[in-house]
Amino acid sequence: MNYFKQIYSDMREQPLATWLSIGGTALSLFMVMAVFTLGEIDNVPNPPESCRKSLMIGENIHIQFNSPDNQSGGSSGLSGGFALRLYGNLEGVEKMSLFTKMTSLADVNIVGGLPETMENRETDSEYWNIFDFEFIKGRPYTKEEVEANVPVAVVTESTARKLFGSVDAVGKDINIRQRPYRVTGVVKDVHPLMRYTYSDIYTRVGRDKESGTWISDMEKYTGDRSVALLLAPGTSYESVRRQVENRYEALNAGIGKRESMEFFYHGQPYDVATDAVNHGSNTTPDVTIGRRIRWIAYTVLLLLPAINLSGMTRSRMRRRVREIGVRRAFGSTRLGVVRQMLCENLIVTLIGGLAGFILSAIFVVCFSNLFFDMTSSWSPSAEMIAATPTFSMLFTWQGFGFALLFCLVLNVVSAGFPVWKAASVNPAEAISDNDNYQK
Repeated sequence: MNYFKQIYSDMREQPLATWLSIGGTALSLFMVMAVFTLGEIDNVPNPPESCRKSLMIGENIHIQFNSPDNQSGGSSGLSGGFALRLYGNLEGVEKMSLFTKMTSLADVNIVGGLPETMENRETDSEYWNIFDFEFIKGRPYTKEEVEANVPVAVVTESTARKLFGSVDAVGKDINIRQRPYRVTGVVKDVHPLMRYTYSDIYTRVGRDKESGTWISDMEKYTGDRSVALLLAPGTSYESVRRQVENRYEALNAGIGKRESMEFFYHGQPYDVATDAVNHGSNTTPDVTIGRRIRWIAYTVLLLLPAINLSGMTRSRMRRRVREIGVRRAFGSTRLGVVRQMLCENLIVTLIGGLAGFILSAIFVVCFSNLFFDMTSSWSPSAEMIAATPTFSMLFTWQGFGFALLFCLVLNVVSAGFPVWKAASVNPAEAISDNDNYQK
């Protein structure tokens, strides 16, 4: 309580310096948290992607043909069969799902109704066991329905209301691209920033081309499939990647050597943070550049206000030299005085930090869509381009801890030297109002 009384007294005696300290801290933390939140928002676990910390994604294949009569090559998504060959039965993987990471636009209507353009994502049955969708009505489609190519679909709550006027859509028919589908379940709407689960409609994933029909060399391996892998507790990303890399090496040593072709390994499968980095199907995403830039930004945003706040703290300490001298004369140790001053300064820093944290949350909620480049994203919808995060995506204990740590470091850096210097003044000189502290 004495700390707060002293701060209140300082605010009355030195209002400008105190409010500048609070405002400088708030502005600094606001900028740091805005950068931190925008950089980490793709990695925050949030339903239905609560599994992000244990999730890995395999999505592309890069092939080069080197035979004399075929010098072609390219990169694309995976065919279903080749996806299983690369990612099936990996040690440490609990569940695996084939799905289309890229949603597609489809005309959807009910019998007698006008078509609506909606997002469609294709998935297998295991997809519903990896991601924690909230079913309002009905159920997901089953493995048997997927394998039998039964035309079934799951729709979101808003899609059901748009088509049927209510969420009671289970068992009803809809036309997707002029083909009839039976609705098996209705799920709660998914936020557009959930890049693996957002859609309006979910349909069972289709088969690869039939083996009896002619297909090109590339089509044996490529398609529109991606793979979601749910890791078992304790399984590391690197252990899974090593297994997949070994499979690439075996492919190149076997079929690659026989057919004069090469499969390029680009570090897959990717964890969620790596997959969030913009990358092509024939390149390896580099997360180090983005992290390096962010840490440089954090350092600059820490040091610049720390230098300014240090000057303000020095000014405040100069006015309290006599008080410090009296405390030292009555038995306070230098360490005790330093602890007292640092605690007072920390409270001021935390007040400013709280204000900055609130400002950053408001800023990111209201204006974050200006910093997301969704025009080349996996989803072409206007909803995706205009999407802003929810509060649950913004507030995490990790972010709160980062903000608290930033305040503590800022407090020590900005106030440590001025406070120690003030506490080092000889008590007799301090009480006599000697200007030794100012030298």
